[in-house]
Amino acid sequence: MNLTTNRGPPTDRLPCTVTDVLEAILLNLLASAIWDLAVSPILAGGVSQQGTGDAEDSPFRQAVARSLDLLSGPSADGHFDLDRLADFLSASEIRALVRALYLFRLDENGRGVEQARADFLQLWERGGLSEDDVGIGVFDALLTGVEQALDVAIAEGILSAHEARSAARHQMTKDHLEAIGRKLSLLLDDGNQFDPAAADQFETDLRAEVVRRHAHITPPDFFGAPRVPIESLYVPPRLIPAPRTSQEGSAALTIPAWLKASHRSIVLGDPGGGKSTLAKKICYSVGSHTQGWELTSGWYSPVLVVLRDYATAKTERGTSIRDFIEDLARSSYQLDVPEGALEYVLLSGRILMVFDGLDELLQAPRRQEIRDDVESFGRRYPTVPIVVTSRVVGYEQAPLDNETFSTVRLAEFSDEQVSEYAEKWFALDESSTPPEQAATASAFVDESRSVPDLRVNPLLLALMCNFYRGQNYLPRHLPEVYENCARMLFETWDRSRGIVSVLPIAEHIRPAMRYLASWIYDDEALQGGVTERNLVQKAGEFLHRWRFDDEHEARHAAEAFIEFCRGRAWVFTDTGSTAGEALFQFTHRTFLEYFAADHLVSTSSTTSDLSDALLPRIANQEWDVVAQIAFQIKSRASLGAADDLLGDLVREAQRLPEEDAQNCLSFASRCLSFLVPRPEVAREVTRANLEFVLRVIAREEREGARSSRMRLPELLAAVLRTGAELRTAVAATAKDLLVARINDLGEAGVAAAILAYELKHPQPDLTSGGSISPEAFLQWAAVGGQVLAETKERHNELGASSLDSPASSVSGSVSRRASPFR
Repeated sequence: MNLTTNRGPPTDRLPCTVTDVLEAILLNLLASAIWDLAVSPILAGGVSQQGTGDAEDSPFRQAVARSLDLLSGPSADGHFDLDRLADFLSASEIRALVRALYLFRLDENGRGVEQARADFLQLWERGGLSEDDVGIGVFDALLTGVEQALDVAIAEGILSAHEARSAARHQMTKDHLEAIGRKLSLLLDDGNQFDPAAADQFETDLRAEVVRRHAHITPPDFFGAPRVPIESLYVPPRLIPAPRTSQEGSAALTIPAWLKASHRSIVLGDPGGGKSTLAKKICYSVGSHTQGWELTSGWYSPVLVVLRDYATAKTERGTSIRDFIEDLARSSYQLDVPEGALEYVLLSGRILMVFDGLDELLQAPRRQEIRDDVESFGRRYPTVPIVVTSRVVGYEQAPLDNETFSTVRLAEFSDEQVSEYAEKWFALDESSTPPEQAATASAFVDESRSVPDLRVNPLLLALMCNFYRGQNYLPRHLPEVYENCARMLFETWDRSRGIVSVLPIAEHIRPAMRYLASWIYDDEALQGGVTERNLVQKAGEFLHRWRFDDEHEARHAAEAFIEFCRGRAWVFTDTGSTAGEALFQFTHRTFLEYFAADHLVSTSSTTSDLSDALLPRIANQEWDVVAQIAFQIKSRASLGAADDLLGDLVREAQRLPEEDAQNCLSFASRCLSFLVPRPEVAREVTRANLEFVLRVIAREEREGARSSRMRLPELLAAVLRTGAELRTAVAATAKDLLVARINDLGEAGVAAAILAYELKHPQPDLTSGGSISPEAFLQWAAVGGQVLAETKERHNELGASSLDSPASSVSGSVSRRASPFR
């Protein structure tokens, strides 16, 4: 389409349809490019996350009116192709440049605008839009749009001048300025071999390979290891934006809504909660341009980096993240990487980086080091969107910069999602008819209501579907789930297929698996895959010690054991090769953790030995799942073990620094959701936990401080999730303790009153770390109400006439509102 522009009002100079097209293009470009940088002005102006605006006086409509005026002015006299202009303005590089312009206009000195103009004109020339005067007019129109949106936002108080000039914004401006300079150097340096067209082709090829690689997943299946299309089984999770971490309510986001509102984000979830599967789904859907999965600034080419693998490469070769991506493109995707191609597409903001598994780095200092690498990478490539995944527990040891990364949490599956997953899972069973599949799924959903705490976890839900299909049986506790996995691995699976495995080490199969798991878990470098040679050697060492006098016999048995494991793709199997040699690994981290925990218990002669091995890890918030499973295995095997283990935790907390003590108490309280110690031990854990919380609240009330390092909601949520068997005893202990402290008055009384109010009126962040049943909410709300009622006469002495008044402004350290006593 050719368009001739003339002078005069926009509607006089341009046909209405063309004006509408240009307006829509510019509205979408301006709004989407700076959504997360200026979310408040966009929302206030009536612009949706899709980048459109309905309000006539929205900042972006005002900006676009000015931009259209410039586009129709003298610089645009002549003819140009509107379709080509629309394609050009829709490119991710233009969106990245508009984002940079916004930051440059925030900067007091307006640095970078001329470099951005040079970058834009390079892109204009590469796009084949040869009318240079029109290009200058388009750039000026975009600049005017950015300035207008910013001016309106500041004038209306939506974006304060202080926020606009903050240190974080200043650093982002500096990063964008340096990135544009490096990109221009790459384009304008006649001495290098960089070819922009080759870089474009590399990006296209990379995106295609990523999509192919992640188009299928292998669900855990005891009766085979089918690769299925990811779309046929995937159930999109709900995301809870921080600090609102409630599992219920309108705060939940869909994946498309989150992607459209996010530039950089950390996704937190529980073990088996679907973090890695989400990472793969993002790569597949964003890369294949699935409707609704585009990011705020349009479509990108995704790249998945498993941080455990990157950390190993860094240790062995000193590689950077960018070099690791380049190696990944060559070795995993079999692509040629032209000189400067990866650097160019990164600087152009055309890559979406997905970093999976920050939590899988066992030691906190190692997590912090890799966290720093991710942040440095983000600063070097400021227009690259980034998603990082991590487990909830342990993330606080190495959190990403909250000025740059927003935080969301994977919510547990709702009843509707459980039903959807079961229907999809049983529909994969080709041995039954569709009506039979539907009937089995319905029966499973009904029967699984008896284990609600297990079925809300996607991995455990998949395993229970397996059990139900094969045995019409549902395990009731976490160790029982993995115990059944082990039994399937060692006994049931081969027999179900008519295969009889005769191994010379039948009684040592499970101990060997535990031994190998412990060895692999202790060494992060091994978790990405162990060569068959090393695996045979290690298994041979174990068997030589425990089963065979002859070293050669032990090696032969080890080879038979490794062959036995081959192909069991849902637990431990060969997963690839390196230099022509097979690589073996546990296919899900939770299986590795289960067998490592089982080994730890089997090699601890007494409960004290197990405590000695685990308490230092718990205090450092490491090995969380291994410790949980080990506690459960030991308590199931030995009467009174739960009492001893929890008692050791409480005593350890009394002698540790505050943060380490909190880690121990939080773990002890969480144990009450899956262990059943004697009531007096449960009461001891509860008292220690609440006394700790009260001390911190009292101190922070006294100092007027809000400690960002304290995780009081996690501690309280752990108490709230106490199992049904112990909840009455624990609730009574909490009530008596809070009443006693309020009656004692003083700082502890103020803190106890605040805490009682929080129990009666729980804030959403108190549900962080997992679900709390409606029954538990009601019981704890009753406890808070009873405490406040029994101590009402003390409220005036504490400084509050009525804690329970609707007008009362209550909180403290827990909910971060104003204290009721001020």
